[in-house]
Amino acid sequence: MGQVAESAAYGEDLVRDRIDWQWAPWHDETRREPDPDKLTALHACREVRPTLYDAIEPFLNSPDPHVREAALGAAVPLLSAPELADRLPRAATLLRTRLGTVAGRRERASVARALGVWRMDTSDLLDDSDPAVRVCAALSPAHVDRPRALAILLDALRDPRTTDGWFPEPLPGLDGWFRFTVLRSALVLAETFEEVAPVAIAIAAAGGTSVVDFERGPILLRAFPGGYDPTHPLTPAQRDLLRAFVHTDEATGSIGGNVLWVRAAGLPDNREGLAALL
Repeated sequence: MGQVAESAAYGEDLVRDRIDWQWAPWHDETRREPDPDKLTALHACREVRPTLYDAIEPFLNSPDPHVREAALGAAVPLLSAPELADRLPRAATLLRTRLGTVAGRRERASVARALGVWRMDTSDLLDDSDPAVRVCAALSPAHVDRPRALAILLDALRDPRTTDGWFPEPLPGLDGWFRFTVLRSALVLAETFEEVAPVAIAIAAAGGTSVVDFERGPILLRAFPGGYDPTHPLTPAQRDLLRAFVHTDEATGSIGGNVLWVRAAGLPDNREGLAALL
């Protein structure tokens, strides 16, 4: 049910879609209106979301933690639907009540993330004793103390091995290494690239060819949000980032592996071209 809800919700909120760790700029460029049969199916799936949620809600309070997790995994995308806004206060109250009785990291973090996805206020959870819960509370830019939330996310990115180890099994609604989600949220929350530059440049310089689309690529696009403009000089942070790409390219393939991101940022898509900018 959760997977159906996620598929049905895709495209309803472009800002929300772009926070997803798998989003890439060319997804928007290639987005097309579905053919009539697919569009009919899409609307049919969206129309049954209230019925699906009403069937799932009782299980949010199940005595079995595995059942609660499965129910929450389905409820998060369902309650992101505009027509279910009236169900949100009740669901949020139910989950917050459970926070007072649940000690486990995984469930507390899942609840914090759910409240953030629903754009509920998670500011109080930024002070939670568990760093994983604090990070999940900081993932959403809505109703949070932005500077404090960003600092929490950046701290988590400074120690990615520990951050990934919090959830060996991804939380409901998430896939991939947890640091990918943390990074995307930090890049969205930052008002300027300079706010995240030290941590972002360290990630870019570290390499790792298997994750170029989920780390160095998004970082590059955030550093050049409107595309590279040759009439404006590079900022120190932009220069340091490109230097990291150039210096690590031979060992990690940082440019070739990120060629689509490099082009999306309006930059030369080869080592020599980037080096010439420096």
